[in-house]
Amino acid sequence: MDRQSIGLIAELDFEMVLRRASEFCQSLAGKKLLQNASLSFEPKDIRKKLTETLEAVDILSCETWKDELDIGKLPEDTSFAFKIKSGKVPELEELNALRDFLRCNESTLCLKGRLKRTKYTELADLLARLNRLDELRDRFSAIFTEDCEVKDSASAHLRSLRATLCDIQLETEERIQRMMRMRLKGKDAEAHISIRNNRLTVNIPTGMLHLFPGLIIDYSLTGASVYVEPKEVVELNNERQKLLLEEEIEVRRILTEFIEFAKPYALEIIENHSVIAELDAILARASYSNEIEGILPELSEEGEIILVGARHPLMASFVPEDLEFRSERGLVISGVNAGGKTVLLKLIGLFSLMTYYGFLIPVREGTTIGLFDSIFVDISDEQSFLNNLSTFTSRLNFLKETINFLETKGSDRLTLILIDELEAGTDPGEGAALGTAILEFLLEKPVKVAVTTHHDTVKAFGVAHKDCKIVSLEFDEKSFKPTFRILDGIPGKSFAFEIALSSGISEDIIERGRNALGETNKVFSEALKEINSKKEELEEQTTKRRMEISEIEELKCQLQAAKDRLTLREKELQRAFENLKTEFYAKVDEFLTSAEGTLHKIITEQRKTLMQKDIRRLTEEIEKKAEETLTKIAETSPIQSDLDDSERSELRVGAKIELPAVGIKGEVEAIDEKKNRVTILSQRKRITLSLKKVKNILHKELISATEENIGKGQASQAMKEDKTKLGKSLDMVIDGKIVDTAYRLDLHGFNREEALFKVENFISQAIYQNLEVVHILHGIGSGTLRKFVREYLGRCEYVKSFRDGTSEEGGRGVTVVYLK
Repeated sequence: MDRQSIGLIAELDFEMVLRRASEFCQSLAGKKLLQNASLSFEPKDIRKKLTETLEAVDILSCETWKDELDIGKLPEDTSFAFKIKSGKVPELEELNALRDFLRCNESTLCLKGRLKRTKYTELADLLARLNRLDELRDRFSAIFTEDCEVKDSASAHLRSLRATLCDIQLETEERIQRMMRMRLKGKDAEAHISIRNNRLTVNIPTGMLHLFPGLIIDYSLTGASVYVEPKEVVELNNERQKLLLEEEIEVRRILTEFIEFAKPYALEIIENHSVIAELDAILARASYSNEIEGILPELSEEGEIILVGARHPLMASFVPEDLEFRSERGLVISGVNAGGKTVLLKLIGLFSLMTYYGFLIPVREGTTIGLFDSIFVDISDEQSFLNNLSTFTSRLNFLKETINFLETKGSDRLTLILIDELEAGTDPGEGAALGTAILEFLLEKPVKVAVTTHHDTVKAFGVAHKDCKIVSLEFDEKSFKPTFRILDGIPGKSFAFEIALSSGISEDIIERGRNALGETNKVFSEALKEINSKKEELEEQTTKRRMEISEIEELKCQLQAAKDRLTLREKELQRAFENLKTEFYAKVDEFLTSAEGTLHKIITEQRKTLMQKDIRRLTEEIEKKAEETLTKIAETSPIQSDLDDSERSELRVGAKIELPAVGIKGEVEAIDEKKNRVTILSQRKRITLSLKKVKNILHKELISATEENIGKGQASQAMKEDKTKLGKSLDMVIDGKIVDTAYRLDLHGFNREEALFKVENFISQAIYQNLEVVHILHGIGSGTLRKFVREYLGRCEYVKSFRDGTSEEGGRGVTVVYLK
C-alpha cells in the first residue's frame, strides 16, 4: 500500500471501515488481505471488485452455501508450504497447518463445483485458479491421523514395530502388577505403574523401596515417593527402548518420503492459499455491505457525484444527506461550526474509497460515484510535531504535492481534491484571499474540488464562479442547533454571535463584536439571512404544490382502478358468452352424431330408396340451421366477444393442460381426431385418454369456473361422473409400474382386504425406520380405494396428518402421509 493510500485511509476514517469489515472474515489470512488491500483507480478494476461483491452477496443469501463453506482454519500464511518446498521434515505445527489447508481447499472446491459461470462470472474466474490436490489429500489421509500423528498403517514395518511394542508393554505392565500384588499384600493401592524417562516403573512410597530391588529412576518433587524399575523388567524395558528407537527412525523415514511426494505441490498450495484468502476477503466485503444495507452506485466517467439518502456507515445517528455535484467542478461547503461540513466532505471521499475497494455503500437508488485518477485529501488541522510543521505549512506542502501531480499526470480523467477550511492556518483575510486564488487555479485544471469554509470571501467566490456551486448545512435559529440538512445553492452563515449569545456570553461583548465587524460583512450576513428566509417560503410553496399533485395522482389511481374493474367485468361477461357458445356447439355435435346414427340405420334398412347424397344434404341443412340459430343468439346478445383463439380453446398440441380433478398437469403431445385420442406428457409419463371426455371435462370446468365467478351455482353432477370415469381410465393407461419403496406404496390392482394388509405393514415399517413422510398411491378411479385408505389413516394412532398430493406428486391419486 503506497503512502497516498495510507494517508487517504487515515484521513477519511476508511481504516475503521476496513477494520469492521475484516471482522466478517473467517480466517486470519483473509483478514490480513482485506486490511492491506491495494487501491486501484482503474475503472475495470473497480467494476471487477464491485461485481465480486454483488456475486458474494447473492451467495450469502443462500444459507446452505454459506454454512457449507468452511475456511475459518485457513493458515495465516504459507510458511508451511515453503517448508515443504525446501524438502525439510515438517514439525507437528506445520503438519497441522497442511491438514487445515487441505480441508479448506476441499470446502472451496465444493463451492467451485456449484457456481454457474454464467451467473457468477468473477467468482468463477477466481475459483478457476484453484488446483485440485486430490492425490496430496489422499496421501495425507492415508499417512496421518486427525492429530497429525503417523498411522500404524503408514507402512508394514511400522505396524509390526508398534504391535511388538504393544505386546512388550502389556507384558511389562502385567509383570509389575503381579509383583505389586505379591509384595504389597493388600497395600497395592499405595503404588502404581508409571512411565518415567520413557521406562516403565513402579511408583511407591520411599519406605517400601526395599520391597522392589532394582534401579531408582527418579524421585517425586516432595521426595515422599520413588520411581523404581524392578530388576525383573529391566530387559523388557531395554527391548522396549530399542523398539521405540526403531519406531522413531521408521516414522522419520515415512515423513521424509511424504515430503518428497508433497514437494512438487508446494507452489500449487501457495496459489490455492491465495485464492481462498481472496475469496474470504470478498465474502467479508459482501457481509459488511449487507450489514450497512449498502447498494451498488452508478459509476460516472465524467466524475459526477450524486448522493441520495446517504448514511455514514460509522455513525448510527447520522442524518441522511442528498447532494448533487454534477457538471460543476468546484463545490464550496459552508455553515456553522460542528454543523456537519467536515463530515460531508469526508463522506464524499469515504464513499469514493469504499466504491473503489469494492464495497456497496449505504445510500438509496440514484446515487452516483465519480471515477477519478487519484484522490487528494487535506482534512487534518493538527500540527505535525514530528516534522515541526504548522497547519499552514502542512497545507502548503499538500498543495505543492497536488499541483505537481496535476502538472505531470498523463491521465485525461479528473482528480478529486478535498480540502477542509481552505483559508485555515494563517491570517483570515490573507488566508481567504490565498484560498480563492488556489481554488481558482485548481478549477483551471482537470479536477473536481470540494472545500469547506467559514469566510465570506470564499463563499462569494463560490456563488460567482461559473464552474462552482455552493451549499450550506442548515442551522435552526430557534433552537440554535444544526439540522445537518444540505441547502443547495445557499451560502451558509457562521452564526458566531448568535451561538455565543446562547452560550452565555454577555450582550455587551456581542454588541462590541458586531460593531467591530466591517460594514461589508454586515451587509453580506443580512443578505444571507434574507436569502434563507425566501428559501423557506419557496420550500413551503413547493411542499403545498407537491401535496396537491399527490392528491391528483391519487384520484387518477382511483379512476384507473374503477376502469380496470369495469374491464374485468366485461371480460367475465364475454367469457360467459363464449362458454354458452361452446355448450351450444357441444349440443349440436351431440345432436348431429345422433342424427347421423339414425340416418345410417335408415340407409341400412332402405338402401335402395335413399341415396348417400341425401344424407349429406340433410346433415348440411341441420348444420346450417344450427349456425343460423347461433348467429341469432350472438346478434341478440349485448356482449361482443373479443377473445382470441388461444382463449377459446386450450386443447392443442404443445399447449399446457391441467385437469385438477384427476391430478393431471402436463403438456398435450398429440391429438388424434379420427381415433378420438389425446396423448398428454405428464411427469415423464405418456397418458392416453379419450379426446371427447377430455374436451367435456375442460368445457365443464370452464363453465363451472364462470358460473362461480358470476354467481350461478356449482358444477353439474354429470361433470363429476365424467371426472370419475376419466379417473378410472387414467389408472389403467398410465405407462410404467411404480416400484414400492420405504417411502412409497403402490395399491393399484388390489382389493380392500389386500390393500389393508399392505397399508398396515407399510406404516409399521415406516414407523420402525423413523420416517416422517410417506406416499400411498391408490389412483383416482371411482374413489373407493382412496376413501378406504383415508378411513384407515384417520383412525391409525401413528398418523399425524395426511393430504392430497400436489400435481407434481400425483394429485388426488396419491395421499401424502405425515407420521408421528
